[in-house]
Amino acid sequence: MWRIMASVLLGCLVLVAVGCSAASRPPQTNDPRLEQEWLDACHGGNMFLCDEVYYNSIEDSEEYMYGLTCGGRRDADDTAISTPCTVWDQ
Repeated sequence: MWRIMASVLLGCLVLVAVGCSAASRPPQTNDPRLEQEWLDACHGGNMFLCDEVYYNSIEDSEEYMYGLTCGGRRDADDTAISTPCTVWDQ
């Protein structure tokens, strides 16, 4: 599936086609700052909780990468990876 992302940069409309895939299974967490339900909800399509997983996990951990990639829906090498999942999914 492809998503089209639009943004205005220096007064110009920029369109980017981003490929996305089905969500991958969420990791099991032992991180006390995270709730397993957040990971499960991210897997289920709750992009707000994907962002919460990303913002509240240890950098470069499995949970961090899961939140960063919106539950495995986008590639970690994507140039728009810094876009929050709640924005990316619209």
